[in-house]
Amino acid sequence: MKRLRRIGIFVTFLLVFVLTAGAAFAASPPHIRLEETGAKDEYKITIQNWDSQAVSVQFDLIVNVEKPKYQMDWAVQGDGVYHHIEEQEDGQTKLSFYVDRLQPISNSASASIGKLSFQNLKKAPSFTTSGYMKVLRADNLEEGEVYQDTELTLSRYRSS
Repeated sequence: MKRLRRIGIFVTFLLVFVLTAGAAFAASPPHIRLEETGAKDEYKITIQNWDSQAVSVQFDLIVNVEKPKYQMDWAVQGDGVYHHIEEQEDGQTKLSFYVDRLQPISNSASASIGKLSFQNLKKAPSFTTSGYMKVLRADNLEEGEVYQDTELTLSRYRSS
């Protein structure tokens, strides 16, 4: 009898832990991940903790390079992808990315945006974000979800 009670208490504790952890993960905002590809000054851009029903996203990257020469190879093709470049007063550059589709951008918790490549840089770039991200779902195109605390993670390339 004591053994059954201990097992019941353990299972209850485990269930509460799993539900609490799942709720905390679901409540966390999406974040931007830059991953070095191994090619010089090339970065893969993905969004983690993504809403798999999202059809549109807008977010910013800020790079510590003035007027960089770069190329964006989009993972999502079509007319609904573009970016905007804006020079900042402090010598940095703000790159704003927009992806807008008729169907969900990704069917998982991660959305691949594309590869960002810089040419002729004199120093290795560093990145930040404004923290702003707007995500629209097909069932909520009017307001969408706006995040002001979006974080950026940079993963360094490790050769095998």
